[in-house]
Amino acid sequence: KALAVFKVIADAEASVHGYSVEEVHFHEIGAIDTLVDVIGVCAAIQFLKPNQIICSYPPAGSGVVNTSHGFLPVPVPAVLEIAKKNGINLLGGDIYPKGELTTPTGLALMAVLANFFGQPSSICVTSIGVGLGHRQLDRPNLLRVCEINFSNNELSISNSKPKWQPMVFQEAWIDDSTPEEISLLIDR
Repeated sequence: KALAVFKVIADAEASVHGYSVEEVHFHEIGAIDTLVDVIGVCAAIQFLKPNQIICSYPPAGSGVVNTSHGFLPVPVPAVLEIAKKNGINLLGGDIYPKGELTTPTGLALMAVLANFFGQPSSICVTSIGVGLGHRQLDRPNLLRVCEINFSNNELSISNSKPKWQPMVFQEAWIDDSTPEEISLLIDR
């Protein structure tokens, strides 16, 4: 599962950079905390052996984030690519704080491990786990995982299967570009 998660990330990075997967150079992804996150989550899933994993749709975030490539708009290109390739809806709106709320690593874990996306119509919670983040937000920075039982052993989720939805997103920031840079871009 961990290798599948890294493949999802590599495919997204290759796509946004216009490289083959073999040419992808991981920056933030190669960091030790990413390795611990991916391997730790996959090991926990293997240990817990859940029948199914259901994820709510993740918040996209907004604004910009500083990366090894410089400042990027949020959601970052790799998150958009993973969401597009896996048919995962991203939530937005003013109810969420500014900043990167869904990372490529987190979304790749969801894409590989989740059986369904959405909100069950009714659940019976049997246990709850909470993980706390270190970044300061205007609300608690946490991830909550619930073990649930479904009444009558039936799974009832609206829009439970991810669906392919074509999306076009084009953005250009040329305000501070010189005429020479623009002419080079036009030629390319």
